[in-house]
Amino acid sequence: MATFTKTVVFTDIANYTLSTAKASREELVQLIHNHETHTKQIFEPYGGVLVKNLGDSFMAIFDSASSAIKACLEIVESTISLGDQELAIRASLATGDVEEIGEDYFGEAVNLSARINSKVPAGECWFANRTRLCMNQKEIPFESVGVFEFKGIPDDIECFRAVAPTQCIFPEKIERQAKLGLLNFISPSQAPRAAFSRSDIIVIRGFQIGTPPFNEMLKKLPSHLPAENIYLLATTLPPLERKEWLHKGYGLIIGTEEAFENTLQEYKSIPDSGSSQTLFMDFGVQADVNIQNRGFAVRKPINGLMVSYYYDLLKDGTWGFQQGNNGLLKVDVHAQATYLTAYDQGISYNGQPLSAGVPVEITQEGSIQTTLGMIQIVSVNNRDYRWLLINKATQAQESNIGDTIEFGREPSHPGYLLTERVHARGIVWGSNDSARNAERHGYTLDRIIIGRQQARISIDQSERYTLTSIHKRIPTFVVSDNNMLMVSNPVTLQPHALFILGTRILEVTPI
Repeated sequence: MATFTKTVVFTDIANYTLSTAKASREELVQLIHNHETHTKQIFEPYGGVLVKNLGDSFMAIFDSASSAIKACLEIVESTISLGDQELAIRASLATGDVEEIGEDYFGEAVNLSARINSKVPAGECWFANRTRLCMNQKEIPFESVGVFEFKGIPDDIECFRAVAPTQCIFPEKIERQAKLGLLNFISPSQAPRAAFSRSDIIVIRGFQIGTPPFNEMLKKLPSHLPAENIYLLATTLPPLERKEWLHKGYGLIIGTEEAFENTLQEYKSIPDSGSSQTLFMDFGVQADVNIQNRGFAVRKPINGLMVSYYYDLLKDGTWGFQQGNNGLLKVDVHAQATYLTAYDQGISYNGQPLSAGVPVEITQEGSIQTTLGMIQIVSVNNRDYRWLLINKATQAQESNIGDTIEFGREPSHPGYLLTERVHARGIVWGSNDSARNAERHGYTLDRIIIGRQQARISIDQSERYTLTSIHKRIPTFVVSDNNMLMVSNPVTLQPHALFILGTRILEVTPI
């Protein structure tokens, strides 16, 4: 007996018994014949092979999980005619090893697909987690429908719904608010709403996840809203972005803009004036404080791993790596010295103009004058850090009294995201095995010295905040005069007090 890994599909006509109660025997025979012909016409171009029929149900086998789901999405969008009725079709899938015996297939994937089919609503396509792991997730719009126990299957199985182009099935919370006309939207193009409350449900639409406009919008999300009240409307999502979004507690609505709007209109039962609201990029009306970036904490290269590294001051006032000609100044950090290199004219260090492309060592405190304004240079007493380059505030994020904001590369909501900055030549690595391994695995300075979740700050009052370090290994510092003090216990901060996470200098200020 040969064993193969296949995706097993079951289709059947939803509500078959009720729908065919008054049909004659000839009509039933014709219905099954039409169902078989219809199924073959859709499945065969995707590589599907019909194995057998079981009354109104058909079993099919596919080599490709992605092709199987695409075929099923097409078939659940169609109907089968019976007299003046149009009967809906449902489909289920499971992937796994099956044994071929004669012209039939047997195995747990067959049993699981059949069990799932019994739970699928009319006009929908559900599949098992093992199918999700085999398919190309960037090609298929899908969403979780829950974890189920199935008779004869030893483990609990998470199931997913593949979403057809005309479908957008609202989560219960979204459906309830849509019926009341109380949904709020964040969009790049619609007019802003002036105020909102903690109970508002927000749908983010019109953005592509992971793009600069999307990331900038995330920084401006109202921090007092619970993560579970924030939903992203999307069709297909890269697996990593999907995982990170859901890990932070946010919700997803899967569907196209057109399908979402059609579903929304079906639920709406509000007067013409409407109570749905649109939020925009400016959420500043109710905020009490700003959390903002104040510059670059110049850390020495990590001993034993790095020879040197650099960051660029960009024309928007942030620190990262220039792309094209958006850089103003390069800060090149070596074990024993730090160098400034201007990319253009109009930059000076302690009153001395810097020639473009010519490195100049920082030897004393003072200032760097740029077209963006002055950067203050402060020396610090710390074995790992040498200078603080303090510039005008950037990347401000609003918050409210009572909020607790988490900082890190993957902070929980509400969080202040410390984005990992990546550049292939941003680090000159050492020559030992550890350095070679770090380079081979694509490590960055941010990944090494900033935790996924590193610190939290509680907004106690508009002018009093509590900073807590939550990472077991990576330190958080507060700046006191020319000293950097490691945070081991919660500390109280006053407005404009500087604290250090990795190479980021941050502060909280009242609005």
